[in-house]
Amino acid sequence: MLRIGVLDSGVGGLTTVQALFALRADIEVVYVADNAQGAYGSKTEAQIRAGTQAMLSFLAAQKVDVIAVACNTISSTLTLAEYTRYEQQYQCPIISIIDPMVAQLKARPTNTTLGLIATPFTIANGRYAQQLQQIGVEVAGVASAHLASWVEQASVHPNASFATKIDTAIQHALMHLYAQSPALDSIILGCTHYPFVQDRFEALAPKVSFLNPAQAHAESVLAHLPLRAAFRLDANTRSQPKALSAQPTLWLSTSGDTQSYVVFARQLGLPACVAIEAGAEFMPRKGFDAVG
Repeated sequence: MLRIGVLDSGVGGLTTVQALFALRADIEVVYVADNAQGAYGSKTEAQIRAGTQAMLSFLAAQKVDVIAVACNTISSTLTLAEYTRYEQQYQCPIISIIDPMVAQLKARPTNTTLGLIATPFTIANGRYAQQLQQIGVEVAGVASAHLASWVEQASVHPNASFATKIDTAIQHALMHLYAQSPALDSIILGCTHYPFVQDRFEALAPKVSFLNPAQAHAESVLAHLPLRAAFRLDANTRSQPKALSAQPTLWLSTSGDTQSYVVFARQLGLPACVAIEAGAEFMPRKGFDAVG
């Protein structure tokens, strides 16, 4: 079976998992997250790199055929040289969630200015905006400091307080975007947590097209599957390929609590996890505690 690794700081990357399963049934997804450390969007660059390297190492040990970086903050942190180095080190393609979105926008006519709502780190880093500017698209960007965390917490503590906080954060971001560019009609959801509340974005700005990068990401990940992954030889005969299962499979391992993952996986209609591990230790974690 084709084995795909997906990593994120929290639950947001499950949107890429949903898109992957919608495109192919004969895949096994190993999902790893680091929610014990909190949202990466408010971490330092050194912390993000330390956590990312630990998760990449974990996935490589699971013998995945391709790795999807389903986190905009991580994707905007790693440089092209780092992607290349990790691909050589772990001997598999590693696909950013940003690159496929930019490629999709390049391939179709679009406005000269797009909105971008993302974490503080993604906005401050500027790599998303730089890549869009290279294809002739200007970016009006706004950071939302707490929206990703509130989305995740709301799954565990569903109450009116979190719903109000989420709506207020969205309204605040939209207000600041329109202050920069009043004619905006398309906005990128630049954090994988945000599609979970896309209905709230659409309710608060019904004339805007909100772009979820998960579909383009999933398509790119599948396109990068090596040919060898489709033809695994049977361990006994070493001659006949194993039949591919039509049943998608999800394994999940996270450094923190698993409750929100169960809730969001159910919300997205994902298959039940074969195994779900809480409190996982992703080693080595050199650098995270030292700079935390």
